Amino acid sequence: WESDEDDLPARLQQRKHRYRELLEAYTNELMRSAWINDLHLRLSRLDTADEITRLAAEQLVSRHEVDQVRVWFPGPPDRCSGCPWAERCPQRGCLHLVTTASDTEEGQDPDPIRPEEERVPLIRGLPAADVALRDQPIRAELPGAGATPDRFEGFPLPYGGPSSGVLGLISRTPMDPNARRLFEVVARHIATLFRNARLVDVLRSANEVKLGFISRMSHELKTPLTAILGYSELLRDELEAEGHQMGVEGATTIQASGRKLLEIVESILELAKLQSGSVRLRLDVLELGGLIEERLLRYLKGGRERGLTVTLDRGEVPALISADRTRIRQVIDALVENALKFSNENSEIKIRVEVGEDTVECSVSDEGIGVPAEALERIFEPFHQVSEKIHLDYGGLGLGLALVKDLVEQHGGQVGVESHLGEGSRFWF
Repeated sequence: WESDEDDLPARLQQRKHRYRELLEAYTNELMRSAWINDLHLRLSRLDTADEITRLAAEQLVSRHEVDQVRVWFPGPPDRCSGCPWAERCPQRGCLHLVTTASDTEEGQDPDPIRPEEERVPLIRGLPAADVALRDQPIRAELPGAGATPDRFEGFPLPYGGPSSGVLGLISRTPMDPNARRLFEVVARHIATLFRNARLVDVLRSANEVKLGFISRMSHELKTPLTAILGYSELLRDELEAEGHQMGVEGATTIQASGRKLLEIVESILELAKLQSGSVRLRLDVLELGGLIEERLLRYLKGGRERGLTVTLDRGEVPALISADRTRIRQVIDALVENALKFSNENSEIKIRVEVGEDTVECSVSDEGIGVPAEALERIFEPFHQVSEKIHLDYGGLGLGLALVKDLVEQHGGQVGVESHLGEGSRFWF
């Protein structure tokens, strides 16, 4: 018993020391988790590969475990003349240094980038190249650092190419396993975001090519169409003067078809301009109800042809908005024409303007065929048709609502739809 009593203070001290170690480890793990969550959130907000790698390098070098950061990505042989690796390089490809960061005090110059770091040939035996070729983490001591060589921790950044990119962390002291696992997770997240950024760049380039083609095609089509419309009008006038009724009807059909085709071409061209960002709004203070009333005669005429009633409820408060008159007129025309197109005969189309505390809402409601619930999400996409049968029965390219969405959003507004199949639809902005 005396022996146990003599050992008790020592054992209590050991247990206290152990609890302190566990608490410190737990605190460090919490801090690492908070840091990595914050980093992931900040990286996820970025769009380009350069921004992602630059921010990641800045955040990594702020960690006490890291003194320098290097990020390489594979590329073709480059700067081969005078390259320090020229004698060993097979010139099949090399790692290009794209981002660096150093842990330096304020006012102190960062560590210089050695020439052999800027381009690293993809040959075995070089730490960064081994990471890329093996696609797995590598630890190594960097040569030429004297009695206390720097430690290199390399992590692969797979992005879909033939070999991986490399995240290289350089430190003066060995890195503990917990920190290594943390940085491995960061490397995987960077690689995922980098792949997504590259994919977005590819899609953006493809979209620019598509919009350029549509724009050129539309301009090429407008020139002959304008000539066809002009000459068909002259032909119609001559045939009418000669009393050639059948010829007049033929020339009128040519004119109507030409105008329809020209409307389609202009809609495609307008959509291409909107999506490329080349449309500039000319904002002015407008009274929305009055603007719609100016077009009401046109809507009434279109409705009478199919036995439809078109009504406007302007409300009691003037609906003042800051908008481009021409563009808002396009929005309203497209919504009303859509309602006229899909309404059942002898039904009603209601246009309503409501003024809220800080918003103005305009809605166009019809009693037409309606839209299936599963099609509502894509109803504003360019060229989207609810079904092939609808397209065959009613025609059109599916551009009107896409133009509405782009024009409203360019004004900083919102657009939406509520619809029930067989009962009608309500489009609003």
